[in-house]
Amino acid sequence: MTAHLALRGTLQIGGQVTICTQDLAGHVLHTITVPNQITYHTANALAAWLTGTINRGPQALHGPSAMELGTGSGTPSASDTALFAGVSATYQPCTELTTVSGTPDSPQWTAVWGGPSAGNIAGTYTEIGLFDPNGALFAHLAGLTIQVTTTTTTAIQWQWAITVE
Repeated sequence: MTAHLALRGTLQIGGQVTICTQDLAGHVLHTITVPNQITYHTANALAAWLTGTINRGPQALHGPSAMELGTGSGTPSASDTALFAGVSATYQPCTELTTVSGTPDSPQWTAVWGGPSAGNIAGTYTEIGLFDPNGALFAHLAGLTIQVTTTTTTAIQWQWAITVE
């Protein structure tokens, strides 16, 4: 006799990105919130975490902790492993990694570009990615305009909603 386990319900991860541009005095100039594409790497990382295999193989698995801007165009897909045209000079660790309380809780990452130190990365970008320290892409967003200047700061806040139905 074979026993079968019937699972009911689904676990879903959806994400959104909020981009907020402020002048140097802290006044909000522009805010936009848009959905993003979660990659297969995220699903694979979740499976590794659930099975306790995150530290097996050639390198340990890490969660997302950095962002990078890019200048490419296209439609992000779950199979993406890199930005269309990433600009490595914009890669930076997140300034904040936190959990937003809810039912269930939601992970959130924040990074900020621009201001007087923007220097050589000042410019217009059209895509952004959420990465782990090894360069694995967890989520991708393209088809927007992100301005990095020396007279404004642009904060990018990535938040995932994890739902159980």
